[in-house]
Amino acid sequence: MEQYLQLQAENDKLCQELQDRERRVRTLDEALLEANQRRQDVLKRVDDLISQLDQLDGRFETESA
Repeated sequence: MEQYLQLQAENDKLCQELQDRERRVRTLDEALLEANQRRQDVLKRVDDLISQLDQLDGRFETESA
């Protein structure tokens, strides 16, 4: 009976650790998704800025010619 209670306590502890880790994984997954979205937003803004610079460069070349 003693061994059963020890195993039950160990099982409970392991189940709690598993739940904690699953919660942490979910939190990290959410943070990763958010970081990836921010990355995509920054890439789009950089692409837009590069496009604007290219347009300005084209205008200056046209006006210089």
